[in-house]
Amino acid sequence: MDTPAEPEDVIVVTEAEFAAAVQAALDDLGLTYDDLRDQAARHEFDSLRARKLWLLIGGTR
Repeated sequence: MDTPAEPEDVIVVTEAEFAAAVQAALDDLGLTYDDLRDQAARHEFDSLRARKLWLLIGGTR
């Protein structure tokens, strides 16, 4: 029988830290939240990274 996996550590961030991380990711992609939202509405993302970011933050603003 397999041994149970060790639980993963959970990192808790504040709302301000989350907002800063989101902005840093958008800046890194050269996009605004509105740009990313428009790409999501068209189902046409500039990159896989943009799509992954939308999956994480879509609808948070």
